Amino acid sequence: AMPVVARTRFSTGTFGRSHLVGSTGVVVEAFVDGAGVVEVEGARWRASAHRESHLPEGADVEVTGLQGLWLEVDPQSLACPAGVGRAPSTRSCRAGPSL
Repeated sequence: AMPVVARTRFSTGTFGRSHLVGSTGVVVEAFVDGAGVVEVEGARWRASAHRESHLPEGADVEVTGLQGLWLEVDPQSLACPAGVGRAPSTRSCRAGPSL
């Protein structure tokens, strides 16, 4: 049997990346051809932008999804209003709880 201390150590609530969806971050390497690097919750991630928009270094972004080891992001100005989540299939804003 695994000791209680070991079970507690390896059962963190933040295991995985799904908790990052809805988080905000900042571009640390400008996006070129829809890809760049963002910093979210103190960690750097490769990211892609859903829209072919230019995201310069320092731009605020919101994580809208995950694709393998990449984050999908949108410019912060395109974020949904408070209390409105994104529909996973279309990535458009919809009424209801945030995802």
